[in-house]
Amino acid sequence: MRTAASVGAHEAVDTEEKRESATWVSHFGYGAVTGALYGLVANRFPGPPVARGILWGLTVWAGSYLGWLPLTGMRRSAIRQPPQREALMIASHVVFGGATGVVHDRLSR
Repeated sequence: MRTAASVGAHEAVDTEEKRESATWVSHFGYGAVTGALYGLVANRFPGPPVARGILWGLTVWAGSYLGWLPLTGMRRSAIRQPPQREALMIASHVVFGGATGVVHDRLSR
């Protein structure tokens, strides 16, 4: 809500349903962008496609949850979150990264 207010979009997310929709769209949009960016750096990571993808997923997690999200005040740092929540976040980024690596490898052939 702070972010929406800061860019003059508070009214666009004035209901819980709109906020939830905006959250999902922005999250999956960010995932799509980082997945696309993987193609630019995929060959710089060592190992087989799934391992390279997992490294990318963990890089995205660290850059986001330890980096720009706390710096912008959008979320507290991962080190200040409950360990179970961050274990889930890390696991989901491992799955995202592994899938990204495999899909990139298949599409690149």
